[in-house]
Amino acid sequence: MKGAAVKWVSLFSLLSTLLWITGFFIAFHDQAAKHSPPPPAEGIPAMSPKGDDGAFRIVALGDSLTRGTGDETGKGYVGYLADHIKKRTGKKILLRNLAVRGMVSEKLLGQLRLSEVQRQISDADLILMTIGGNDLFQKGKALQIKSKKDVGPVEKKFLRHLDAIFREIRKRNPNAYVFFIGLYNPFSDLAEGKTYSEIIRRWNFAAFETAEKYPRVVAVPVFDLFEIDVNGFLNVDKFHPNAEGYRRIAQRLASLVPLAERKESG
Repeated sequence: MKGAAVKWVSLFSLLSTLLWITGFFIAFHDQAAKHSPPPPAEGIPAMSPKGDDGAFRIVALGDSLTRGTGDETGKGYVGYLADHIKKRTGKKILLRNLAVRGMVSEKLLGQLRLSEVQRQISDADLILMTIGGNDLFQKGKALQIKSKKDVGPVEKKFLRHLDAIFREIRKRNPNAYVFFIGLYNPFSDLAEGKTYSEIIRRWNFAAFETAEKYPRVVAVPVFDLFEIDVNGFLNVDKFHPNAEGYRRIAQRLASLVPLAERKESG
């Protein structure tokens, strides 16, 4: 009887792992395929030039997290935050979400060199960005990561691109606040969860140190938001947040918007 119970537990554990792996590779299908280059300048939807219309302009950059992948409502953290700002300020919100599923830091840097993207950034009142997840977990290689040593070369390349990204944004717009959102650990309930947590924390620390070099770039940690009951805030793909997960990220960002406004007025 005891042996049968052990077999059932082992089978359940195996099925759970297979389900997670399946979801993981579905989540990274775009990344596993050859990533298409950024769209040409004429392919970027235009946003009306900044004027005296009193509108609050938000530009969102990065990967699937900023795109809102996994949110059943389609809003993502960007949409929830835009709703909050509109409610708080009463202003019309002009939002341009330029995020692309599967985006990596090198491709984002290329996107930032498009003239229409540069114009939209120069007109923005607030810039939101997630980047780095696809650099770290490229093509499902997260399954092979066992130590910090395994991600050293990838991290070094990413930090070089990240520094160039911030430099390009500040060149185009020295005044708008940039909210740079860190990574969380979607694998914390796996046997290797603690190892991944250590790697992701160190990755975030290095990325946030890079962000701190630039004025008005705010590093926003969200690791803790998914640390307890991670599956309760993830989509069925077991990687991207669900609607509640994105709301938690938006709430964290919303708490920083008044801080940015106070600094602006001061």
